[in-house]
Amino acid sequence: MLLCGENVEENFRERVVSRLDSRGYFGSVEVFSEVPSEFMTTFMALELAQLLRISVHTKEVTDWLLGFSNGDGGFGPQEKSNLNSTYHAVASLSC
Repeated sequence: MLLCGENVEENFRERVVSRLDSRGYFGSVEVFSEVPSEFMTTFMALELAQLLRISVHTKEVTDWLLGFSNGDGGFGPQEKSNLNSTYHAVASLSC
């Protein structure tokens, strides 16, 4: 909405923040093959937080994401790296 020049409604920020879990994360979910990445929501939430100037616990998010790094240098659940997961994890780390 900000990018389109529209006003952000007053409680929009609170609605976004209310989606955080008890640890302050947007989280990851088990995914099926048709879903692009289990880290896509995290990446999108971090970008949105930047746009709305919402403070994020970057160390905690970084530690959480790095927990999914695999021996081949990629990212993905169950020690299986894939391009989409790796992209969204690295993009999230660079936010």
